Amino acid sequence: MKMLEKDVCEKQDALVSLRQQLDDLRALKHELAFKLQSSDLGVKQKSELNSRLEEKTNQMAATIKQLEQSEKDLVKQAKTLNSAANKLIPKHH
Repeated sequence: MKMLEKDVCEKQDALVSLRQQLDDLRALKHELAFKLQSSDLGVKQKSELNSRLEEKTNQMAATIKQLEQSEKDLVKQAKTLNSAANKLIPKHH
């Protein structure tokens, strides 16, 4: 009978220990779920920021292309004006 009581006590102690471990695991699971949610939010925010930066980069590339074309047009106009001016103004030698 004493051995049976001892066995029951050991099993109760093991059960208490297992319940504590279960509570610890639940707390850890909750903490990890919270961290995962925070991480997912961070990834989402970074993804949105990346998309906005990509859009801004594309806009800047288009603006640069327009400016380069404007510069070519202005150079062409300057050459045309210079040529016209040379025809209108007699050269003195």
